[in-house]
Amino acid sequence: MSKIKIFTDSPADISYDVVQELNIGFFPVRILFGEEVVRDYVDITPAEFYKRIKTCDELPTTSQMTVLDFYEGFKSAIEEGYDTIICFTISKEASGTYQNAHLAKQMLEEDGIKADINIVAGYLSYVYGRAVVEAAKMAEHGCGKDEIIETATKLIDSARVYFLVDSLKYLKKGGRINSTAATVGDILNIKPILSIDGGLVTVADKVRIYFVETFIFS
Repeated sequence: MSKIKIFTDSPADISYDVVQELNIGFFPVRILFGEEVVRDYVDITPAEFYKRIKTCDELPTTSQMTVLDFYEGFKSAIEEGYDTIICFTISKEASGTYQNAHLAKQMLEEDGIKADINIVAGYLSYVYGRAVVEAAKMAEHGCGKDEIIETATKLIDSARVYFLVDSLKYLKKGGRINSTAATVGDILNIKPILSIDGGLVTVADKVRIYFVETFIFS
């Protein structure tokens, strides 16, 4: 029976406690606050990240996982006795991470390091994170590679995601929306309803939020 190791990256938004509990190989995105570099979910939690961006003048930048990161991670698992690797990455439309994982696989093959390495392009955030968690649980219970990949892929493909941002401030800072549209949107309290289509965030609709003040008399 194959010994299967599940890998993923931090954009899957799986808590680091769960990563450790399920023995998931983990590739964290590097976040740059000026000259300071921290590893997503390892050195900084999502709560700490959002707290910091509220006070910083410029949004932090990120650095995706390199070919070497994947090469060393896969090689380490193979040396530990895993003969099958299933790695889930952020969508290939959103990042070069998927391609870097494939290049690492190719380099291992060229170096004569043999293993059955499978790279699966996910979506964004926990849309594929939940599939990774399920895959790790299945691997622990001795399920085969094909069954794990089929189940995880179905979970990803069947997901439909819609979400609402509370403020256009960070979309503006990140260059995802122009300044005029952001200003008008904030004044009129217009919020975009976002979705995920083709591995990228898209605008599904726009709504205007009305707040009703409630008075309670005693």
